[in-house]
Amino acid sequence: MKSLKDSPLLNVLYQDLKNFTKIASAFVAIILLAIVAMGIVSYGIGLYEYEKETSVQVNVIDYSYSYSELSLELQTYNKGHFTAKNVMVQVSVTSGDNVVSSKNVFVGTIKPGNSKNNKVVFHLNKLPAEPDGYKIRVLRNA
Repeated sequence: MKSLKDSPLLNVLYQDLKNFTKIASAFVAIILLAIVAMGIVSYGIGLYEYEKETSVQVNVIDYSYSYSELSLELQTYNKGHFTAKNVMVQVSVTSGDNVVSSKNVFVGTIKPGNSKNNKVVFHLNKLPAEPDGYKIRVLRNA
């Protein structure tokens, strides 16, 4: 009498189970790799979005004031790792807490580690004395 181990039906079932296990293992590995890849991509996108908002720095490198004209020379620098596109800088002249005049300056695209200089001239009709300050902020960096 043949034992159950020698049964052709059990051998076929055993081979089918081995094949299924290989396929299932490969499927699980692919799913895990996809999850890891999605995490890496999500992290990269988050880093890009964060850096997009924080990588552009604006400095006043020269200014002059005479009569009712204030001239500022700005240096806009990209200290990040990604290209800053459509950079817009808003410059406001202040006297006390009041904004006397405001202008938006389109800087354009700045590659990582590069800078661009822009000159902004304010023609101020009525200013009591020399303005006591100016505020600068980056409006947009797409």
